[in-house]
Amino acid sequence: LYTHLFLYLSICTYFYLHLTQYMYLTLYLSIFIYLFINISVSLYLQFCIYLYISVSLYLHLSLYLYLSSCTSLCNFISVSVFIYLCVSQYLIETTYVVY
Repeated sequence: LYTHLFLYLSICTYFYLHLTQYMYLTLYLSIFIYLFINISVSLYLQFCIYLYISVSLYLHLSLYLYLSSCTSLCNFISVSVFIYLCVSQYLIETTYVVY
């Protein structure tokens, strides 16, 4: 039980670090793109960045769910966290696009 709990907490920490890294990266890139490139290219590049983040998070989560032997509750929590991350990332991206 403790081994699964430790594994789950380490995976959550890993996801959190990845998310903050991606958020800072998208923030800097969005500001740079917005300031130095025209708007249509900016929207296209921001969409590509968002797509890359979503796919990589999905792949990380899929790999974790495939390798872990947690209970169904752990898997449900993981999926919920992933959906929350995707929604928050989408809101961040749309906020950047609007402003």
